[in-house]
Amino acid sequence: LTRAEMAAVEVDAQSMLEAAAVRRKQQEERVARLERDLREREASQRELVTARDQVRAELDGLGAEVALLQAANDALTTEKTASSQALAESRQIAAERGARVTTVV
Repeated sequence: LTRAEMAAVEVDAQSMLEAAAVRRKQQEERVARLERDLREREASQRELVTARDQVRAELDGLGAEVALLQAANDALTTEKTASSQALAESRQIAAERGARVTTVV
């Protein structure tokens, strides 16, 4: 090879090395972006899991509150039924007593 051909080969090799270095730098930047995006998505996912767990805990609390309210409602219904029965019995006794008083007189 002549000196001119050798110089041309060196220039071609140098430009190929520079192009490869540019491509490598672009790939490294892309990898860095992808890693950053991945970390952000993982953080977002952790936040979503935390929010989901908080909502589940709130739902569990509301479920317990509903159960307590239902038990209180059931107790009030039972008390109302007992009161209604006692009132009916009281009226029946009063009616029987009134009937006796009227019969005796």
